[in-house]
Amino acid sequence: MGEFTPRQARYVANLLRGMSKQEAARAAGVASSTVYRWHKQPEFQQAFSHAVDTLIQEVYSQLTALMPDAVRAFQAGLHHEQASVRVLTASRVVDTVLKLRVDVNLTERISQLEQKMLSEQGGTG
Repeated sequence: MGEFTPRQARYVANLLRGMSKQEAARAAGVASSTVYRWHKQPEFQQAFSHAVDTLIQEVYSQLTALMPDAVRAFQAGLHHEQASVRVLTASRVVDTVLKLRVDVNLTERISQLEQKMLSEQGGTG
């Protein structure tokens, strides 16, 4: 299958807009029983997973494009005339940097584990 039928595409588009399965089915003119049957089909599951991944990548790209504005907002907050705004902004900057460091650290550790597993598989296989 790989792609959706027109009815499936309408249904999936509604799901990706945040509707429940029932709401999305109703809006697409599809019976709930049909929707539940679709969700049991491996081809539909794979295509749906791909659609979700594509949407996540698009959102990620849009958010990444906003990063310079976010940094400028942090900078403006750090230079705000009110001390309470400066303190709150500084706190958020520190929290954000610490969370980023944890994410980078975890990514590095996962990569090291994957490399170790691959080398062990290559040595014993």
